[in-house]
Amino acid sequence: MSQLPILILVLPMLLAPVLLILRNVGIMHSLVTIVLFINFFLTIILFQHVSSVENILYEVGNWPAPFGIRLNADILSVFFLIIINFMSLLCIASGKNLIEEQVNKSTSNLFYVAWLLCTTGFSGIILTDDIFNLFVFLEISSLSSYFLVSQGNYKGSTVAALQYLFIGSIAAVFILLSIGIIYMQTGTLNMQDISMKISLVDYNNSVMLALGLFLIGIGIKSAMFPLHGWIIKTYAYSPSVVTTFFSGTSTKIGIYILIRIFFDVFNNITPLQNYHLSELIIYLSLFGILISTAYAIKQQEIKKMLALSSIAQLGYILLVAMLLIPEGLPHL
Repeated sequence: MSQLPILILVLPMLLAPVLLILRNVGIMHSLVTIVLFINFFLTIILFQHVSSVENILYEVGNWPAPFGIRLNADILSVFFLIIINFMSLLCIASGKNLIEEQVNKSTSNLFYVAWLLCTTGFSGIILTDDIFNLFVFLEISSLSSYFLVSQGNYKGSTVAALQYLFIGSIAAVFILLSIGIIYMQTGTLNMQDISMKISLVDYNNSVMLALGLFLIGIGIKSAMFPLHGWIIKTYAYSPSVVTTFFSGTSTKIGIYILIRIFFDVFNNITPLQNYHLSELIIYLSLFGILISTAYAIKQQEIKKMLALSSIAQLGYILLVAMLLIPEGLPHL
């Protein structure tokens, strides 16, 4: 049972090289669907275990934290893991005809490889207990996402993918700078270790700068208002299955990361209150909900409507999270 977290990450990666030598689209689709179904089944088993028995901490290579890489499967992470793997399976299983219509057959194998990498990247973000590996998994999912967007059979697909790549690279710089500052202040990358050591530096200006940079980077990646400029064109020019998958997962990934960083790493709500970060996020969320909903109502194109709806959903979740800070979220 303790091997389930690493198995969920490794299984899609084992299939990816096999797809590179295949040319039959039907066989590729069947293999990917089977692997995603197995992964989803494993996440259900994992959820049953952590909800009724105990959390799972898996140390890769038997190197103990904080020196080695550790995966953390608890109720919150496995809940998001189920969402990711269910959406991935649902979109692939029901989208065979759309993939054949909208994706060039000569690159179908690369499309499926990128899909598996994106799913694995999202799952790795959810399970990792290390902020640098969070960044690594975030970039794995991002790079594969750029390719998935470029596979749309629209004139603007390539431009949308390049725009997504450019903005995503800027976000990655913010996140990497934040991680570097945190490491300089604490000397560790393990989330639980950081949470114990960061209180010793008393939330100085460097730590708050790191928190601000991380918030901006993740805000861009997850299309938080007003950092959402890339999402409408990206959704509009992606293959339909990609748009559906992103609308159900990518913004939720951003929420999960913020919850982990705010309440696991920066596990004290004082900086949120003293620097008025919670109030800022509340107001931005409200504006995002109102503006994106108003534009979505007027929108005639379903993909752009999904993009605007995703911005509004992100606003709702962030709003509730910030309003519930004193009562519940610090105890997650």
